[in-house]
Amino acid sequence: MSLALVSAAFMPPAQAFDFEVGGIYYNLNNTSVSVTFSDLQGTYSGNVVIPAQVTYRMQTYPVKGIDNLAFINSTGMTSVKLPDEITQIGDQAFSHCSSLSEITLPAKLQRIADFAFEYCENLSTITIPASVTQIGYAAFMYCRELTEIQVQDGNPIYTADDGILYSKDLRLLVHYPASKPETEFTLPESVQIVPDGAFSPQYYLQTVNINAALSSVTNGLFAECASLSQINVSPDNGNLASIDGVLYDKNLTQLLQFPLLHESSSLTLPETVTSLADLSLLGASYLHELEMPASLTDIGTFALAGCTGLNSVICHAATPPVSPPNPLNPSGEIFEPAVFAQASLQVPAESLGAYKADAQWGRFSSIYEIGGSAIEAIDAPEADGPARVYDLQGRIIPPGAPRRGFRIEVTHDGHSRLVR
Repeated sequence: MSLALVSAAFMPPAQAFDFEVGGIYYNLNNTSVSVTFSDLQGTYSGNVVIPAQVTYRMQTYPVKGIDNLAFINSTGMTSVKLPDEITQIGDQAFSHCSSLSEITLPAKLQRIADFAFEYCENLSTITIPASVTQIGYAAFMYCRELTEIQVQDGNPIYTADDGILYSKDLRLLVHYPASKPETEFTLPESVQIVPDGAFSPQYYLQTVNINAALSSVTNGLFAECASLSQINVSPDNGNLASIDGVLYDKNLTQLLQFPLLHESSSLTLPETVTSLADLSLLGASYLHELEMPASLTDIGTFALAGCTGLNSVICHAATPPVSPPNPLNPSGEIFEPAVFAQASLQVPAESLGAYKADAQWGRFSSIYEIGGSAIEAIDAPEADGPARVYDLQGRIIPPGAPRRGFRIEVTHDGHSRLVR
């Protein structure tokens, strides 16, 4: 959804503007004009003031709109003042205005379109006028310094509670600010819907408590919560469940989200799990050991992307699980390239051949049967020499090299021990 919207938004008209006055670019719209861009690499800088009206060819027009992409990539723009007559702000209108720290939205504004303020990385607060009746998809995504969103009294569609943006009836959580400093958040009992991008990103939350009313979560909803260690679900929720702070569907057939900073470096999936949702373990670099059940068949797009710390993978599935190819992942990649060299893969003895022949799983340098070992023989070091250190695949670890996970130390007299 979001990629389609981004692609559509980045298709500018053949002529970006109709005329320019005072360094501001405009398009004619019959009896009014709208602000637009002259260059997708950034048109505006400094403190920008948009006038309430402008004269062109002896005719005076009110300024009533901000076009799609109007201020995009204006990384040097620090503030903008908009006239009260502005009624809409278009798709990606302020996208990537990374220095923008101050903007007052117009009193008559009705619509904020998709991605309107994405990547406004210096914007710390914003107030939604009472007149706004539509806020598009991911309008405030990647506003990294945003600490609160306020809504003026009298708005019939939206409200804010503790700096968080909701629908007026509190059924929809629209956006949770990226730099809101609290470490724990409990979803209000009334909230039933949270769109993707609502927590993209969030830097301080360590615990999220999901209520009984939330019916589903979008793929990767909490994937960019950089400090998240626990996702807890109310036992009364009929669609979602959590085990040890990890989020699943109610029937435990799909892993939905493994928190980035989960307290455990190992994960053993329930025996009922058949699939990993898209982005479900994205960026879990602290995860060292992953054990997957015999029931697993499908691995979602980028489900294991960024799991660069894996050094042990156990898969009980008789047939190698697959990640179905799609435009985002045309080759069906499952693991990061580094994992194939550093991690061991254990699979059912009868499936060794299938895994070794598989285009994805066969890339592991060490594949052996569950409960077995990749090590056939280890030579003891010279008499009175220092202990020789091997990884679990029987490869010697050079002195001074990083030593992660379990390893075997062998002394000159042939004694060995497993250490971590």
